[in-house]
Amino acid sequence: IKLNMKNVNIHVLAGNPLLRPYAQMIKKEANKAARMISKYIHLSEMDIVIAHRPENIGSAGSGRISMQIKNKHLANIAIDVKHKYFKKFFYIDLLEALAYTSYRIVRLQKVGYSKNLLEDCIEDGLAFNFQTEVTGDKFEPYFMAMKNIKAFKRVVLKAKKEFYSTRYSHDDWFDGSKKRNIQQFAGYIIGYALIKHFLKINPHFMPSQLIGKKAKYFDLR
Repeated sequence: IKLNMKNVNIHVLAGNPLLRPYAQMIKKEANKAARMISKYIHLSEMDIVIAHRPENIGSAGSGRISMQIKNKHLANIAIDVKHKYFKKFFYIDLLEALAYTSYRIVRLQKVGYSKNLLEDCIEDGLAFNFQTEVTGDKFEPYFMAMKNIKAFKRVVLKAKKEFYSTRYSHDDWFDGSKKRNIQQFAGYIIGYALIKHFLKINPHFMPSQLIGKKAKYFDLR
């Protein structure tokens, strides 16, 4: 099978003695996951750094893994090799994390960095829906379960007024703001919901086919 990848480098930081016993397993599973993802999108010019960094993993989600996009060629994946379910769920955790990070990087390479709130929401909304496309997992991301429907509708109306603002606060919309009555993860929730709705009314599309589309394409107002 010809891999749809070029200059994709996965680095496992095995200097940490806690990670070292798992280094070969991690590299093997990461390469397996990357090959799987490359069936959906073309991966190129990226470095993925995997390290034991439990201090970088928040309490939300599984608590086993987290992702951070550094730029259009680099992403960090933090794992916790001491987590009691580390080995049991490692491949699916890594597949989801790599699907998200590689999609975000490829999209950055195609459309550039976000300049307004809508673009920021769409970046994550597409990437999280792409996770579902790759894994086949029908469960919604952890942050969707935290929303209150009425509060969500209010925050969506507020977000729409700022969609094209270039002076929006990323922290307010993605980390939450009590002062502005914006719930935690609002930006992720809005982006995920927008893309899910778009896919529902356009069932001939998959997230992998939308990777180069501008954010305004998904503004269905």
